Amino acid sequence: DGQPGSRGLGGPAGQAGAMGALGKPLRVAVYMGRFTDATRNGRLLTESLIRSSAAVVSYFYDFTNQELGHAMKSSVIVVPEIMNGMPPIFPDAARSLNQYIEKGNKVVFAGAKNAAAFINL
Repeated sequence: DGQPGSRGLGGPAGQAGAMGALGKPLRVAVYMGRFTDATRNGRLLTESLIRSSAAVVSYFYDFTNQELGHAMKSSVIVVPEIMNGMPPIFPDAARSLNQYIEKGNKVVFAGAKNAAAFINL
């Protein structure tokens, strides 16, 4: 099983459950780079995705075209709460991310402010 920090490996898959488009399993890429708390918030969010939607999870670690290229093979990209500064997002990677969203894919940012949890959809 791939765990946060295992570059290029997929994470655990949940029980058969919710399907994405065309009856295929929901594939989710989760950011586990150094700007998030991968040991707690990221891990708990990933476990919740697997438990609630049976998502097939993979991880990415930087906002570069190479890393996002792998993440964009999923239909949803999830970014847990950013806690340790702001990750650099290079202009070409930002354009790629915009195109990913324009094609109907989702990018979800999860976080908290003043102890109130939020998630954008």
